[in-house]
Amino acid sequence: MALLPGPLRWASFISPLTHLNAGLRLGMLEGDVGGALLHAAALAAAAAVLLLAGGRFVRWTARD
Repeated sequence: MALLPGPLRWASFISPLTHLNAGLRLGMLEGDVGGALLHAAALAAAAAVLLLAGGRFVRWTARD
């Protein structure tokens, strides 16, 4: 993944998030509470990983 240019690297992260968000919305529309909760938990976990990775990147770039 390190060999991919910037936009492609971010696209590889955004695509699963888009899929999880679509699954969450579909689960809510169909009344599938378990599926909606599962997708919500997966979306929250993915967002947490992105926030942690972003924080590390900001700290790494802010170093002298």
